[in-house]
Amino acid sequence: MKKVFTLLKDVTCNSATLSGWVDPQGVPTTAWMQWGTSSNLSGETFSSTPQVHYEYEVFSARATNLQENTTYYYRARFHNSSRGYWDGSIKSFTTLFCRTQNNPSVSLTANDTTLNYGESTILRWTPANATSCTASGAWSGSKSTYPNSQSTGSLTSTKTYTITCSGASGTTPAVASVTVTVGSQQQLPTVDLTADSTKITYGSSTLIRWQPTNADSCVAEGGANGWEVGSKSKDGGYFPTGALFSSTTYYITCSNSAGSDNDSVTVNVGQQGNAPTVDLSADDTSIKNIQHLLFQQFRFQQRFSDSFCKRYQPRPTGCDNQKRY
Repeated sequence: MKKVFTLLKDVTCNSATLSGWVDPQGVPTTAWMQWGTSSNLSGETFSSTPQVHYEYEVFSARATNLQENTTYYYRARFHNSSRGYWDGSIKSFTTLFCRTQNNPSVSLTANDTTLNYGESTILRWTPANATSCTASGAWSGSKSTYPNSQSTGSLTSTKTYTITCSGASGTTPAVASVTVTVGSQQQLPTVDLTADSTKITYGSSTLIRWQPTNADSCVAEGGANGWEVGSKSKDGGYFPTGALFSSTTYYITCSNSAGSDNDSVTVNVGQQGNAPTVDLSADDTSIKNIQHLLFQQFRFQQRFSDSFCKRYQPRPTGCDNQKRY
């Protein structure tokens, strides 16, 4: 049997090609490669598939799934019917340190990307494989290389936020951006509250009218006969006061996200009218047989009401514009 030679080639961080020569010298001989991390290959080892050889030739095996930057030991093993088992000399190799440096990555999001004027939202960024992160655009400064968040604060215009995260030397920085769109500033609301008549007689009524602009809601207060119950239309409207017996003030407040406005109107009610009076006298109050009575004087402070006229029988003079004797 000739001397056994082994070769090594194509070593990477996780594999290597192991080769050897076999010379059967007329006796079919099985050959394979053996490798492991033990210097005498007594511990855990790995073997290639045995192959039978009939003449002097090279055989090879690809060792895979190796650990990077690790020393391995290997040898060729043989067997035939005339000699039994024998081994080649143990040799070693070290895998390469070729761990890939991962490029950094980063994502940037906003809880809300559409806001009303003056509102705020939360920015959230998630870096990976980063050694530093820097903000630009609508924000600035160094940012955490770990997942983090930050409030935008109150926004009055559309803003774009950008973050750039860098990694190990030789890697490509990662960039992410998010735009938060802000609506136009809402105008302050206004409301006008008026009455068709601000002076009415006792027990009469009028209409209360309100006209808002830029309002999201309106609420009434004060007043009478149900004015203060519930909200009022943000588009305006009118309200019948019903009969009023005292001066009454009506209030309304209309609001939106920018603020509120209020107005009031007072309906003045006149005093209740006095009942009519009359003075009745006779030329001679001692006449026993009264043929008729002469009414000396009638004074009326206001026109008799129907209820007053119906209260007396016969009806008093003045109720039907006829004299009664």
